[in-house]
Amino acid sequence: MLPRRWRNALPFAGAIQWTRAATLSGLLESILAVVAMGYWYSHSVMRWVDHVAGQIAQDKLGPAVRSESGLYELGFAAWAVMMSHPFTWFIAYFIVEGVVRLCSAAFSGGVFGLLPLAIIDAGLRKITGAPGDPLRPAELKPTFSSVGAAVRDRILTATVPEGVDELHFLKSGDQEILEIRASRKKDGWDPPRVIRVDDKYYRLVELKRDAPPRPFVYVLHRLAAGVPGRNVLLYASQDGVLAGKR
Repeated sequence: MLPRRWRNALPFAGAIQWTRAATLSGLLESILAVVAMGYWYSHSVMRWVDHVAGQIAQDKLGPAVRSESGLYELGFAAWAVMMSHPFTWFIAYFIVEGVVRLCSAAFSGGVFGLLPLAIIDAGLRKITGAPGDPLRPAELKPTFSSVGAAVRDRILTATVPEGVDELHFLKSGDQEILEIRASRKKDGWDPPRVIRVDDKYYRLVELKRDAPPRPFVYVLHRLAAGVPGRNVLLYASQDGVLAGKR
């Protein structure tokens, strides 16, 4: 739940799987906030209703309140008072934040601390003149759209049967293009990775979503020269079937 700079300062920071920890802490945050909301409801609404019931028992309120519709309106009024209270929205914020942190860590690998702690950290850095906390590169920053895409990919993977890839060799002017249509998302295949297909090198420029049964479409552009290295992904054309060439 701590901001990134505080986490890195811990002596055991390197031994923790932060993605898993953020997933569990987001779940815990939401659960505790829901429990707190239940206690707050019991304290505010039920206490106010009990107070009104005592007033009715002492005949301090009008006869309209003692009717069934009057009691219903009092109960609704107590609920409305609770919903308009700032503390209710304070608790609701942590319910939502916990869900966001849970989904971000579970589906896109983003580890975020609590926003109030992050604001305190930003204020301390400004007061002390400490350098800003560098985040990961922009293309790796998890966003709401990336989390949504990850959830959609999980649903596609669960509902589409696994099958072999389809390879489409295309040509656009002087550019040779290879489209690999897959039924499963490939780990580590994120633009702009370089991929070696047999003895040819391609750059992955785009990942598109299409209709089942092969909803993941990887668009690769042929490179003029090879760039061997440890970061190059290997792919054998025999792992798929040739579906088109034009």
